[in-house]
Amino acid sequence: MAGKRTTKDVKKISSADAITKIKGMAGGWKDDFGKTLNLPKDLFLYNEGNILVLAADPELSAMKFIPAIRFGGELPKEEAYGVIVYETSGASYFILVDTGRKIVVTDSLSSFHTGMGKWSTIINMVKEALSLSKKGFVFIDEVNGKKEVL
Repeated sequence: MAGKRTTKDVKKISSADAITKIKGMAGGWKDDFGKTLNLPKDLFLYNEGNILVLAADPELSAMKFIPAIRFGGELPKEEAYGVIVYETSGASYFILVDTGRKIVVTDSLSSFHTGMGKWSTIINMVKEALSLSKKGFVFIDEVNGKKEVL
């Protein structure tokens, strides 16, 4: 069935391989950024069409956060870790779901209008979210101008 994900579509990869997959998607990757993203030693990769998911679990639980992030609504209450990159016409977006550290961060990676983004911008958002997470669960959505401590 077209569009239906199966376990055959999900592959286990190392964090080093995950970094290789994502670092060229924006400019200025630095070696310590992987630590800031808190990548697990092994991740599960799903890459089809306009979406790339690197998740801590083979069920790709982090993907359940996408509808709430893109279209509004309440974030799921389950544990998840994932780095998600998806494309729409003319732009690509980055999502980090790290419920263990109580953060969800999303921003544009690149767009037709602004060109390639910089990893330092995303890493600084992750660091800001981590700082704010001492007060509660943090959701930062630079695309829509949201910064919430839930």
